[in-house]
Amino acid sequence: MDKILAIYDVIDSFSQINTAEELVTAYQHLILQFGFKVFCVGDVSSPHERRPDRIWAASWPDGWAQMFQEKNFAEVDPIVQQMLHQHTGFRWSDVTKRASGPALEVMNSAREFSMNDGFGVPVHGRSGSKVIGISMAGPDCPLDSREEASLHLATIYFEARLEALRNKETKQSSSAPVKLTTRERDCLSWVASGKTDWEIGQILSISSATAKEYVNRAMHKLDAVSRAQAVAVAIQHRQIAI
Repeated sequence: MDKILAIYDVIDSFSQINTAEELVTAYQHLILQFGFKVFCVGDVSSPHERRPDRIWAASWPDGWAQMFQEKNFAEVDPIVQQMLHQHTGFRWSDVTKRASGPALEVMNSAREFSMNDGFGVPVHGRSGSKVIGISMAGPDCPLDSREEASLHLATIYFEARLEALRNKETKQSSSAPVKLTTRERDCLSWVASGKTDWEIGQILSISSATAKEYVNRAMHKLDAVSRAQAVAVAIQHRQIAI
């Protein structure tokens, strides 16, 4: 099955998984289909601090994980720095082109473990105090723009689902269910279908400015800093269907 057309099936399958361990296994299977071999997900905020809870899950090569820790690469890793300052997905190769000094050493060291290129997806909290980073890598990972967009959406949903399961499994209290209005759900559903504000306005017989306002309200309620993140969280909370 075409991996782009199947991405919503993948997201739906993620929603049916009830343990973090099973979800991580399913995500590993997903990235393999896109040519990536390993991944890591965790809190990249304040990389200079050493915290035992920083890594949520990872399939990094053992040698790389050990080197990363021993050389304290987190402080100079250009992928981590990019995640802290960017809200959209990005290729490792684009970051490597601008790297120098210790940052370039990190990227060259990664290549020793067949992590020649990768794809990074940062997920920023609205307060800006926490950034969750998902980074995947492999020897050769060619993706076109549509594949990147599909993988980006699935990854954001994966992070949202993983965080929810982690909270549940550690018995952390959850917030009250998010409730969107009918119009907010309608507009966000069309965003998920790739429609612009103007197109949404034409479909719903409202102005593009009004459509944008509904989407912005939904983003605020969902504590999302991007439309893709809002769609993923709305699916997670069963506010919109896929």
